Amino acid sequence: MGLDKKYIIPLVSTLCVIAIVLPIVLVVPQQASDQGVEDAFVDKIEASVNQGVLVGQLTPEAGMFLGIPFSQPPVADWRWRNPRDPVNFPGGQWDATYTRPACPQICDQPASEYSCPHETNEDCLYLNVWVPRRLATKVSGNSVIEDNHYMLDTQSGQSLAVMVWFYGGNFLNGAGSCVLYDGRFMSNLGDVIIVTTNY
Repeated sequence: MGLDKKYIIPLVSTLCVIAIVLPIVLVVPQQASDQGVEDAFVDKIEASVNQGVLVGQLTPEAGMFLGIPFSQPPVADWRWRNPRDPVNFPGGQWDATYTRPACPQICDQPASEYSCPHETNEDCLYLNVWVPRRLATKVSGNSVIEDNHYMLDTQSGQSLAVMVWFYGGNFLNGAGSCVLYDGRFMSNLGDVIIVTTNY
């Protein structure tokens, strides 16, 4: 007994849909699973320095370590004196995921949202470092960052150029933390380490 012609076209159509959809259904869970593994790594990156461990942020372009103290705060009796060596980080680590205040000033630059600091304070001796993303290696959670994250690879033996940017401003205004001086793109494209600083 043969199939009625009125059932053949819907049957063929259904088989075609199954032939197209089934591979997608079988592949998507694997991709989702792979994506889940990637998502299991937070966008934090750590690096060890003399004062302790820096906890920075990893972007698609670079590892960013922002607001790193390079001196003790020049406040109170230490105003207008030589800088003092930085001390060890409290608790052995430093949150380097955001910029710190710029030195006191009245910034009157054009496009001030890009060329002027958002905050000022006498406690302003901080620098920012951007490293190429390719130097970030995946590591498991630890006592510094509980989640799986990234670490700055210092074992590869590679030497990179370091570019240090000192802003202008006639000692009237400016800051290494201004949006205009975001070094992540230059670090990535030039394969260099970028440093900006306040003074």
